[in-house]
Amino acid sequence: MLQFYWSLGKDIVALHAESQWGEKFLVNLSSDLRVKLPGVKGLSETSIEYAKRFYLLYNVISILQFTLNLGVNYRIALFQNMNCPSSIRQTLRVHCQASKR
Repeated sequence: MLQFYWSLGKDIVALHAESQWGEKFLVNLSSDLRVKLPGVKGLSETSIEYAKRFYLLYNVISILQFTLNLGVNYRIALFQNMNCPSSIRQTLRVHCQASKR
């Protein structure tokens, strides 16, 4: 169930679901899931919102754990480019290539 919640949260975030389909998205998703998965508990609107929050929190924690393993120069570069995802990807790419050597 934990993996299901994480995957559900990931999909909601990846699809920008609420901004794409409106504020009733969680209500409709909850209703649809209960129809498709009768007898499964934990599919309320609140539980689905918690699944989204769980994914976001887990994602932040895993990124922080990864950055702690980076050298100081890479951490500085990442934090200086927080608002530029392409720069972050480039910094991580350079780090990964350097660590393979």
